[in-house]
Amino acid sequence: KNHAYGKQDDYFNEPDLIGWVRHGDQDHPHKLAVVISTKERKSIRMFLGDSEHGKVYADFTGNCLDKITIDDQNYGEFPAEPKSISVWVEDGINLQQQST
Repeated sequence: KNHAYGKQDDYFNEPDLIGWVRHGDQDHPHKLAVVISTKERKSIRMFLGDSEHGKVYADFTGNCLDKITIDDQNYGEFPAEPKSISVWVEDGINLQQQST
């Protein structure tokens, strides 16, 4: 609930693979990336926004143990395990933080 704010970009790359990015807003600046695979392990290359390069993302659900580093073009290759969902947030942020 603390990261699902702001503009949303949807990625419908394949019939069995979808993803989206929530870009945050002024009061909730952290990004959120979600990937759902209904078949095998797959990934989606998604744009996280300006100034995200070098940041590391981790799967909040724990379904995927990978760590994703955002590239110089502000994209990350976000996977999901077979028949699974992964919710990616910046590694190390306090997931309980509230806006004031």
